[in-house]
Amino acid sequence: MDGFDAALARYRAFLAHDPITPLLRRSLALLVPGNIRVDTVTADDSLRCTTDGTAVTVGGAEYLLRTDFDARHWTAALRVLLAREIQHDSSSDRDVCAAFAAEAGAYFHAHYALAPETGALLGHRILNILEQARTDNILCCRFPGYLPLLRFVCYAQLEAAAPGSALAALLDELEAFALTGIPCGTPALAAVRAEVEAAILAPSAAACADIGRQILAALAPELARLCGIADADALARIASQLVDYAFSEGDRAEAFGDGCDSRLRLRSEAQDAARQGPSADGEDADLEKGDSAAGGSGDNSERHGDMSGSLASQEVKPSGSAGTNGREDRGRSSSVGRSGTKQTSSYRFAPKSKHSATPTPGRRACAKCSARAGARTAALRSARPRRTPCSPRRKKRSRASGQLSSVCMSPARVLPGSTPGSGRGWPSGMPA
Repeated sequence: MDGFDAALARYRAFLAHDPITPLLRRSLALLVPGNIRVDTVTADDSLRCTTDGTAVTVGGAEYLLRTDFDARHWTAALRVLLAREIQHDSSSDRDVCAAFAAEAGAYFHAHYALAPETGALLGHRILNILEQARTDNILCCRFPGYLPLLRFVCYAQLEAAAPGSALAALLDELEAFALTGIPCGTPALAAVRAEVEAAILAPSAAACADIGRQILAALAPELARLCGIADADALARIASQLVDYAFSEGDRAEAFGDGCDSRLRLRSEAQDAARQGPSADGEDADLEKGDSAAGGSGDNSERHGDMSGSLASQEVKPSGSAGTNGREDRGRSSSVGRSGTKQTSSYRFAPKSKHSATPTPGRRACAKCSARAGARTAALRSARPRRTPCSPRRKKRSRASGQLSSVCMSPARVLPGSTPGSGRGWPSGMPA
């Protein structure tokens, strides 16, 4: 068993015994943006990453099967490969890639007499390189913590690249510069560094392809020369590196109701019009039972009052109900006290007496009310605890000497004749 087979056996054991799938599922909830629907992820040993509908398969890669890699390296790499696949599903365009490859095949066939398949192969490979660097940049902008993991995977990929033909070496050098920024030594590649940087920062796959056409035109003479001396194995190696994307911009738009096919829309325009228009019996259709705009149907619209939208029919919460913290809701409905029905409240106020203990100007005080007010005032004063600047001194027997000592109950006051730090009258550590 050689090194690759041994590493593959260890990788399969890692997938079987380590909890990598639950980890990828938790990462999936974080990575999936709002423009795609992907809800399943599976890790296997296929050594390819694919997206089929709403399921993503993360199979690793050949450059990860090294003798010095273990579960730590594979865990980090699978997280990166999952993030890359999700970002491709969200940002890359299958139709743009197919059109770019077809145009490249026609261009090389018309200008350099190469087979259309060979020109399409070169165009596909170049756009894959640019799109990979662009999506990696988007991923790092979304999640800066993925930057060291991406750097680890990129360098592992570049170190595992086997030396091949001059054509493959040129494309690998372009990939190294796009992914890591390693300076290009080939003059033809050094001349398109600015265009490569612009393609990486392109806002969309279509804009990246437009810049890629300029790069392809600038590299076409060198690529055509190297294709003339490349054999079938070199072209087969380049073909094995091609990546096909699962979604296009039209697919993402249709899946979320922004395209032209109404069958794929979540809510059709006819249903919206029916909900907004009046019904046959004269009542509003958007307030019928089951409509998401009606009260009590589970929508998130803001309502103040009961489920029908009325404030007058709001029930009084019990004192021990959740959310009241043992107190009644003092902020009652605005209709309480103003409607014609009798309203009850937990706060009952005594009716205002016709007599007053404090007469208004021009009126005499009622003797009975004055007596009641005086009795209430006397009762409140007797129940209120007395608080004087210094309470009377009380006698306390000292535990140490058994003698009676006089201690002031106010800790902020100093007794006459006391010394600093002796007793509770003077806090310790304060100057005399």
